[in-house]
Amino acid sequence: MPENPTLPAITFEVSVGDQVESFTGYSSLSNPIVSIHSWARSAAAANALALLVRDALIGASWTYSDVTVTNVLEWSTASLYDDDTEIYHVAGSCRVWYS
Repeated sequence: MPENPTLPAITFEVSVGDQVESFTGYSSLSNPIVSIHSWARSAAAANALALLVRDALIGASWTYSDVTVTNVLEWSTASLYDDDTEIYHVAGSCRVWYS
């Protein structure tokens, strides 16, 4: 995020990328762990944003360009606070199945 960001905000990163193998080789499926971060000026706002993100993603499927997401699973979160910036942060992670 930039310095002095406009909040609330969401950032994400692919933490671990796994390609799924089958008995015949690469199956064209992947299921990486994706970290999704919800940022706000209050704990309540950061938690509310994280819940909106979770509700929008868990169980969802969609196609964008040539990527098809078939499912989003295993949501977990951790609540954090940065004393220096006075920004609350909910770090969420999930598994995303796509091909």
